[in-house]
Amino acid sequence: MGNLPSMLKILWKHLPKLLNSLMVLISKTQSSTPVSPQSVTEKHSSDLPYKHLIHSDVAAKHGIDNTPNTEQIKNLQLLNLYIYMPIELDLRKDGIVLKMESGFRSKELNMHKEIGGSETSDHMQGFAVDLSATKNGVLVAPEELFNRIKALNLPIKQLIKYPKKGFCHASLDISAQPRREYLTL
Repeated sequence: MGNLPSMLKILWKHLPKLLNSLMVLISKTQSSTPVSPQSVTEKHSSDLPYKHLIHSDVAAKHGIDNTPNTEQIKNLQLLNLYIYMPIELDLRKDGIVLKMESGFRSKELNMHKEIGGSETSDHMQGFAVDLSATKNGVLVAPEELFNRIKALNLPIKQLIKYPKKGFCHASLDISAQPRREYLTL
């Protein structure tokens, strides 16, 4: 029993790879069709959480409708499963609390002057989230958060570090070969 903490550390480190392997194993036992992110949401869409990725203080303050459509909900579920949750689990093991700064944005919200989002923002499709983190109430440096997320080797389209703004942007790439573009702005 004394080795349990060290075993858990090893498990947390390899959790994303273990989950992917488990999904492949399940798919082989259920059918000959490989598991894809889209097939996960088609089979289990009502079971996968996403609503925490919709909240927006700016939308609430200005009465902006930030309701995703069916396709955007599926994308948010994938974003939660493949990006948000693995990051949160990895950070939690070290007592770091993940905070969503911005998740889904309707077109109106994205173009609002307080947001100033790009016209092609992945936030509008439900594929992106802006994150910060704290430990013991102190902001974790965006550099550390960026490096922790990058080390997880998630299916990322873009991981962008915003040192002056204090957060990182992570977007999901559901293609077979994720782009994994790492930037600092």
